[in-house]
Amino acid sequence: MAAAIENAFPELERELDFIPLGVPNPKVLTQAQIDHYNEFGYVAPIDVFSEEEVAVFRHYFDDLLPRAMDAGWGQYVSPS
Repeated sequence: MAAAIENAFPELERELDFIPLGVPNPKVLTQAQIDHYNEFGYVAPIDVFSEEEVAVFRHYFDDLLPRAMDAGWGQYVSPS
């Protein structure tokens, strides 16, 4: 097993230490989400679309899928 790369570009002389978010009054993320980010380095899931927007997308793809399958798009094929 290869060793983990700690700094792929040492010549850049950049700061690689993790600096936790310090947001006293978060307006978008909850404090729990900020704490999770500070501990694990990511936040998920994040709601990007409203339920109404998701319903529109779902309807579109639910309609598209059978037509795509009928057109032979059911398998990934690399173009030649």
